[in-house]
Amino acid sequence: MNYFIVCENYKNTGVEKKITGQKKALQKIGNYKFIGFSEDRIFPRIFISPFKIILRLKNVEKIYYRYSSLNFLIHFFLVLFFKNKYYLEINTKNRDELKFSKKKSFKNKIKYLFNLIWEKPLYKNSYKIVTFTREIKNYINSIYKNNKTLIIENGYYENNVNYNDNINKRLIPPKAIRYKYKAIIASTFYPWAGVDLILDIIKNYKEIFLIIAGFGPENDKIAKKIKKERITNVFMVGRKTSSELKILYKNCDFGFGTFALDRKDMRMAKPLKVREYLINGLPVIYKYRESYPVSKMEFCFRYNGDKSELDKFINNIDKFDKNRIKKFARKKFDWEKIMRKVIDIS
Repeated sequence: MNYFIVCENYKNTGVEKKITGQKKALQKIGNYKFIGFSEDRIFPRIFISPFKIILRLKNVEKIYYRYSSLNFLIHFFLVLFFKNKYYLEINTKNRDELKFSKKKSFKNKIKYLFNLIWEKPLYKNSYKIVTFTREIKNYINSIYKNNKTLIIENGYYENNVNYNDNINKRLIPPKAIRYKYKAIIASTFYPWAGVDLILDIIKNYKEIFLIIAGFGPENDKIAKKIKKERITNVFMVGRKTSSELKILYKNCDFGFGTFALDRKDMRMAKPLKVREYLINGLPVIYKYRESYPVSKMEFCFRYNGDKSELDKFINNIDKFDKNRIKKFARKKFDWEKIMRKVIDIS
C-alpha cells in the first residue's frame, strides 16, 4: 500500500489547495491513500495525530510525506521502520525560516529544536527528496550531501467552486470603482509576504486600488500602517473562502506576489498565490526569482526597484488576455503532470 501523509494545520489555507491537488494526482497515478490531520492545538498536534497516522500504516510500499517540523513521532518511525521507503517533500529552508520565527513564540522554539534533531536523519534515510527550487536543494545538500533531491514545479489545484456574482457589492469596496485598476494580494501575512513594501508602492499610485485579503501574524501591523500613513487607496477584506476569492479575482486587474522573501534569507520561490492569480487570469507583480515558465511570460513582472519599468508594466495591464493567462497556467501547473515526474510507477 502507498500512503500520502500530511500532519500539520493546513485547513482553510492556500496549502490546503496544494495538498488537495497532490492528493488527487497521487491517488490517480500511484494509488496513494491519503492520511491527513489538520490540528492546531499543540498537544494533539504533537502526540495524538502522529500516533493515529502511524497506527494506520500497514503493508507499506511507499510513503509520500510532506515535512513539518513538529512531527517528531512520525519522523522517528520513518527513520526507524521505513528507511528508503518514503518520499520527503521539503518546502522551504527550514533552519533559516525557523531561526527567524523562533523569537515569536515558545511553539516556534520547539519547532526549531525538533527540526535541528530530525532534519538530517530524514534526508539521509529517505528514498527521494522532493523540493521546489535550486536554492532549497543547495540548503538540503548543506545538511546532508546527496544525489537524490528532485526539483519540481509547484502546482495548483483549481477548485471549481460555485459563486454568486450578486455578492460582488459586499466584497468589492464601493470606492474601488473610482479607480482605473484594482489590484489584490491574497496571502497569509508573514513578514516575508512584504505587504508593508507593497503598501509603500501602492500609496503613490492614484489610479490603483489595492484589496488585501487574508490573515496572519502581520495583520495588525498592516492595519496600523494603513491608518498611520493615511493610505486611502487600500482596503483589508479579511480572510475569504475560495468562492469569495474567485469573485475578487474576477473583479481585479492584477495580483501582487511575495515582496520580502529575503527576510527569511531566500531569493527563489514558486508561491501558491502567484499560481492562483494566474489560474484566475491575473497578471502578476512579484519581487523574487521565479521558475522559468513564470519569469519568461510578459504578464509576469519581477519588480527590481525600477519604477519606470513598473509603470510600463501597469500601463500594459489592459493588453493581457485573461483567457490566455488561464490556459498557460492550467498547462504548466497541473499536479498530475508534475507528480508523474516524481513517483516511480512500475
